[in-house]
Amino acid sequence: MLILAVSCTGTIESSRIEEPSTEVQKKQKPVSFSEVEFRFAMTKLENGDFEGGRETLTEIAERDDNSDLAPKVAFALGVIHLLEMEDVRRMESARDYFQAFLSEHPDGPYGETTGRIVLLLDKHIHRAKQEQKRIKQLTQQVSDQEQVIQTLKYKIEKLEEIHRETEQKRHLLEAE
Repeated sequence: MLILAVSCTGTIESSRIEEPSTEVQKKQKPVSFSEVEFRFAMTKLENGDFEGGRETLTEIAERDDNSDLAPKVAFALGVIHLLEMEDVRRMESARDYFQAFLSEHPDGPYGETTGRIVLLLDKHIHRAKQEQKRIKQLTQQVSDQEQVIQTLKYKIEKLEEIHRETEQKRHLLEAE
C-alpha cells in the first residue's frame, strides 16, 4: 500500500507499508478522525507550533468532549499552558486548567501526573510571587537611591558653584 503524507514543511512524502495480516486487522480498532487529528496536533506541538496544536486540540475537545480521547486532549491542552508560561497569571491559568482536568478525569490515565503538576505549579507560583515582591522592593530601593544620587549631584553642583564664586572673589581680593 502506498501512503502519501504532507509533511509540516509542505512537501509530499511517500512510503510503502505492508498490508497487515487478516488477524492483525481483526484485532486493530479503527482509528477515528479525531484520533488522526490528535496525532497531527501532537506533531505540531513537537515541531513548536503551539498555536496550531492548541487550535486543533480545541476543535477536538469541542467536538468530542465525551470520547475516550477527551482526557488525552485535555491533558495536552494543559501541557501547552505550561509551555507558554511567562508570568504568574499564566501559571495560575495552567494550574486551574489542570485542577479542572483532574476534577473531570480523577481516574483518567493522567490523574497521578496531573496531581503532581498541580502541586509543582502551586510551589512555582508561590516562588514567583515571592520573587515579584522582592523585585518590587529592590526596584523601590533603586528608585530611592537614584533620588539620593540626584540630590547629591545637585548639592555638588551648588558647592562647585560656591567654590568658583569664592575663588573669583579671592582672585579679585588678591589683585587689589
